[in-house]
Amino acid sequence: MKVVDQISDWLALVAAILMVLTGVFLTWEVAGRYLFRAPTTWAQEVSELCLLWAVFVAIAAMIRRRQNIAIDVLFAAVPRPVQRAMDVVALVFILVFLVLTARSGFEIAWESFWRGSTTGTMVDIPIFWEEAAVPVGCAWAALQTLIELGRAVIGRDWSPHLNEAPDV
Repeated sequence: MKVVDQISDWLALVAAILMVLTGVFLTWEVAGRYLFRAPTTWAQEVSELCLLWAVFVAIAAMIRRRQNIAIDVLFAAVPRPVQRAMDVVALVFILVFLVLTARSGFEIAWESFWRGSTTGTMVDIPIFWEEAAVPVGCAWAALQTLIELGRAVIGRDWSPHLNEAPDV
């Protein structure tokens, strides 16, 4: 479990780096286009790729830290056993959503891979590189969610505090 937690935290760092790169690439594109009248052929497409991967690889860390959308006032107003029950219900819904999304995303990426589909732009990146972010990110997040669900059910290493990483 700790290995999964560490990998999820590492992926959050990767996501942060990808977000910074997205900003750098888009700034480069705007500067090139409007200041130097020399737009790039790659910045927008590579930025989209970075942004997609950043969003999906960060999901597991968000779930681990309970940074998903919740009604904090309601959650804090109930006793700890009810908080755990609410957390279990929420995690079950999240797990189902992630598994279904990973499955659909895999089918879409797999089809693009076999067809050899590309983005059709000047860079012409194989489109499955973008589409693969969905099943990879959702599958890893589903694994992290399963671990968090186990923690919530058992009660060990479970934190009722939203927005904080559980003690592991």
